[in-house]
Amino acid sequence: MEAKYKIYSIKKNDTLKSIALVFEKTQQEIKNFHNLFCAEKELIINDFPPTLQHLYVYAYLDIYINDGRPKVAFESGQFLPFNPSTKKIMYSVMYTIFQDSKINTIEFETSVKCVEKLNNKLFLFEVNRLSKTFINQEEANSIADELAEKVAQVIYPLKIIVDNSGKWIDIENFEIIVKRWKKNRKRILQEYQGDWVEKYLDLNEQTLLNKSNFIEALSKDWFLTTYFTEIYVNYTAILKIEKELKFPILPQCDSLQYKVEQKIEMYRDESNRVNIELNGNINEARGKTDLENKLNFPYYFSSNPELEKVEGTFCTKYFLDQENNVESIYLKSSVELDISTTIEVVISSIK
Repeated sequence: MEAKYKIYSIKKNDTLKSIALVFEKTQQEIKNFHNLFCAEKELIINDFPPTLQHLYVYAYLDIYINDGRPKVAFESGQFLPFNPSTKKIMYSVMYTIFQDSKINTIEFETSVKCVEKLNNKLFLFEVNRLSKTFINQEEANSIADELAEKVAQVIYPLKIIVDNSGKWIDIENFEIIVKRWKKNRKRILQEYQGDWVEKYLDLNEQTLLNKSNFIEALSKDWFLTTYFTEIYVNYTAILKIEKELKFPILPQCDSLQYKVEQKIEMYRDESNRVNIELNGNINEARGKTDLENKLNFPYYFSSNPELEKVEGTFCTKYFLDQENNVESIYLKSSVELDISTTIEVVISSIK
């Protein structure tokens, strides 16, 4: 026989409101359910009676959620503060690309540092590469891979402006990157020869010498998109928000749009980390045929809504340290086309 209720042991500083938030119920629901089973002297009228030690809660609820772990410290209601550390934090980064039965990995080490607080809403960050890039656990072993590595080196150190939600919004050292590129291009042409090399450099130059193009290209960088995102926001009373976000899963298309629920746990975990999780599905104006044809607008789907919609999922888990800096991230994004694609991003701090 299934239990009708569970018994929650009331702890210091628990209130009817705080318990309702934890269990994602209204205060009235918590009160009414408890009053169904309790003795008369344990009835809840406005808040817990001073002598109340145990609370009757719904049988399916996790009654162990508040087990002495510290609560997440919010500001002005449920706003998670962003006070980035000025120390350099090093990370190992791994991308795994699944395309049907094919699996490829890309690995490197990078660092992130808040260089300066510009004002109450903006911060200057420096992102740098600390290692070579390993593809399927091997260093670049072709001329094309070597060239790609040398072009990428021009970008770093990259200085970006980040707002108080944690999202990067602009590049601060674009002019320096341009000067760096012009010098490096000459060196590359001295080392590699051939018309195809110049064409490859010309193609990259169209991006690197135009700030709008450069920002657009960086918006498709999986590390920047995953790490610098809006997690330092004002959450609702039940610690959830719904929002739309974009993730660059298809290399020859604009980023796909997903509708997600973003939830922050009220209590820090056993390792004293803040846990934030995002879950959702594709919410695209483009249909499957549009994406199969690498279109950035709903050409086929808008003229024929009966065509197949595109499907896919999105999940991210953030773990923040005691100062609310990113300790690790796990992201998984997918899109179901004729060739299904899934991207996994794992970012872990190097102690």
